[in-house]
Amino acid sequence: MKPFDIIAKPILSFCFSVIIILAHSQSNEIKFEKSSFSQIKSKANKENKLIFMDCYTSWCGPCKRMVRETFTNDSVVKYLNDHFISCSFDMEKGEGLTLANNYKIGCFPSLLFLDGDGVVIHRGAGYMDANAFMKFSLDAESSQNSFSKIEKNYQNNPDDPNAAISYIKKLSAACMPYDEVIDKYFSNQKESDLIYESNWELISTFLRSYDNREIQYVINHLDEFRKKYSSGGKFMNPDNFISEVISTTIQTYGINPDKTIKDVEDILNVAVKNNIKGFNERSVFKLKMAYYGQQKNWKAYCNLALKDGDRFVFFTNTNEICWNLYLNTNNKNLLEKAVGWMDKYMAFYKKTFDWALSGDLTSTPINENDPDLIAAYGESIVYEPWDTYAALLYKLKNKTEAKINAENAIIVGKRFGIDVSETEALLKKIEKL
Repeated sequence: MKPFDIIAKPILSFCFSVIIILAHSQSNEIKFEKSSFSQIKSKANKENKLIFMDCYTSWCGPCKRMVRETFTNDSVVKYLNDHFISCSFDMEKGEGLTLANNYKIGCFPSLLFLDGDGVVIHRGAGYMDANAFMKFSLDAESSQNSFSKIEKNYQNNPDDPNAAISYIKKLSAACMPYDEVIDKYFSNQKESDLIYESNWELISTFLRSYDNREIQYVINHLDEFRKKYSSGGKFMNPDNFISEVISTTIQTYGINPDKTIKDVEDILNVAVKNNIKGFNERSVFKLKMAYYGQQKNWKAYCNLALKDGDRFVFFTNTNEICWNLYLNTNNKNLLEKAVGWMDKYMAFYKKTFDWALSGDLTSTPINENDPDLIAAYGESIVYEPWDTYAALLYKLKNKTEAKINAENAIIVGKRFGIDVSETEALLKKIEKL
């Protein structure tokens, strides 16, 4: 054997290993096109492929989570790279502004599959893990379950209840308006048929307006719905449904100048009269606070917080309420209470706040108090409370504690790419105390 042969084989083996590693690393990311949308369409037509478009914003927590978790999954990467021309646009910048308008993007992330002319083949919205995204994306190529096929079937058969139900569900999943379709569907349903399973599923999933004919029927026949649907299973509990309807309706009253606190209390009395389960003093407090806040009746807002806050604020949008108090009251007693509520809130979620300050951002923390805290609310959930806490302490002229919390807010905000300019301005004011 020649000396060359002894050396060459290990070298060739090493080089082959390097090639395999490089090939794997290169394929482990989605090939998002960086060109204009017009050029992307041309490429899709030339290669006879569909376009996958990720519609995101810079502040969207679920968008970032999809990039971090779903769009790095090997199966997702391979499938998109093999079958689609992929692109990703910030819907609040540049060409994304036009695309958001053209495709009626209503929430983020929105996920679109388009043909080479830019016509929608399939669409959906919201965070999806790898398995859910694969199921969703497979529908774009061959399934009868694609958005465009369901839409076309409804347009060809607008009086077919099954076609309408399928279309309503697709519109909802894509974060698109479905009011017109569902109104037409229910206009063809007799009141006595509303208790049928298919109708209850639509009512409990898609309707939330208190004055709606279908919802009033449910309220007036609540015992019948309870008897049929309170045992669990795939259908929503009628009490939980009515509770959500009341909450949603009161929120809409908050932006209606013609509605008063009496209108709110009248609806709350319906919950009491019907013994709606889970409807208690805390939920009444939450809804009244939301109503006063939306109406910008800060005097009533602060009075209610002062009266019942010690019992309920910690369980009811703690950061939002405390921020509103910072902005709208100089009552020292109430501000001190707000500091106490924030202190309790941050202690309860200590593991999450510790992670935000110095933990590994490549993995979402598991908080035994609320495992889905970050996933549900995005990274701002760990920035805003520190900012609120610092602002309250500043207003109370507690320079030392205010400075610590403002600095923590800035550290966390920068770690997550959040604009911290307002907190930096607050810090300068704190330092002048």
